[in-house]
Amino acid sequence: CEVKDVQAKHNRFFTLSLDMFLIVDFDGFLQQVNPMCEKILAFTTEELLCQPLVELVHPEDREFTLSQLQKLLEGTEAISFENRCCCKDGSYK
Repeated sequence: CEVKDVQAKHNRFFTLSLDMFLIVDFDGFLQQVNPMCEKILAFTTEELLCQPLVELVHPEDREFTLSQLQKLLEGTEAISFENRCCCKDGSYK
């Protein structure tokens, strides 16, 4: 019962957050995105889930993003990081 409560709180936080949250697999592909990703980037969830994260990241931010993902793969803590992401219209936010 306690696990269900924690999961429900996680889902509510993930869904209602005003920030974009992305879950990426070990291959770098998006596995889950929250509603703000659609709202901010103007891609549908389906469009986002069929591409690797690095394709959305501004070219100048890619090296840093890849280094942060590598830290996660190595088990080093990376709490959060920010970068510019490409919107469907080609602009970056």
